[in-house]
Amino acid sequence: VLGRLARVFLCKAEGVSLPGEALSGVTAQAFAGPHPAGLPGTHIHFLDPVGAGKSVWNLNYQDVIAIGKLFTTGQLWTERVIALAGPVVEKPRLVRTRLGANLDELAA
Repeated sequence: VLGRLARVFLCKAEGVSLPGEALSGVTAQAFAGPHPAGLPGTHIHFLDPVGAGKSVWNLNYQDVIAIGKLFTTGQLWTERVIALAGPVVEKPRLVRTRLGANLDELAA
């Protein structure tokens, strides 16, 4: 589905194999090095730079799952796994929640 909308790059760490990287229409690209090598902005800059008349999109794996579920089931998938961390979080952890959840309530 995504390949019909735009060119698709699957960015990954060097030496890592990911599902989907061999799919037709997907260009797998490895990045290595210190920060900011793993950031989407760095990937976009090197692979398909934006300009005044050009936009690009960054999708994470959960966005790709949601788009796939929308096209295969007709249902919008709003479940997400997020990380609660930082100095004000008493119990850092991964939390399964929904898009639009109140972060104050999740962190309480």
